[in-house]
Amino acid sequence: MNCRVLHVCLLLFLFASPARSQDPNNCDVQVNAGHALISPLGEFPSLSSQGLTITVTIRDGLNQPIQGVTNDRITLGSQAGTLVFCPTDNYADGSTDASGQTTFSGSMTGGGFAQDLRVYIDGLEIPVPLALEVNGPDLSQDLQIDLVDLSNLAQDIELGPVIFRSDLWRDNLLDLADAVLFMTSYTDVGPCVP
Repeated sequence: MNCRVLHVCLLLFLFASPARSQDPNNCDVQVNAGHALISPLGEFPSLSSQGLTITVTIRDGLNQPIQGVTNDRITLGSQAGTLVFCPTDNYADGSTDASGQTTFSGSMTGGGFAQDLRVYIDGLEIPVPLALEVNGPDLSQDLQIDLVDLSNLAQDIELGPVIFRSDLWRDNLLDLADAVLFMTSYTDVGPCVP
């Protein structure tokens, strides 16, 4: 009788144990250092085409990889809140695989700028700083490139010192090259803007 109760208890424990939860402190993020452009239409080169694929590894509290974490739970953002995405355009490429890995490899669709890009799991920051800077012509972060952004660009150029958000070429100059790159996207409106 005791053996049967023990077996039942063991089965209940195995099948009723809660799902493993991720531990952001055990997770890892890897990306090459670099610069990526973001725009409301995502017309700039993809991360993968620039050698900037972001690889994320999700692990639990025992430092074991977790398979099957859905892509909508793994997102990009910035600590300063200066980067915006269309609601579904900052998700990972897919669910985590058997090694707990997924990637971000596509074009970045959104606006704003970030020198503090981070990966989040269920809204919790994975405490690994990324050496990837992001900016684009939507300087006002409203998912459209319009006169407000043109005014911001002109103001930044007039102020003199290099301002990251407007240095689209990342050459430490605010000049005609940045203005030309800006104009290639002028009047873009993101697909998620009503």
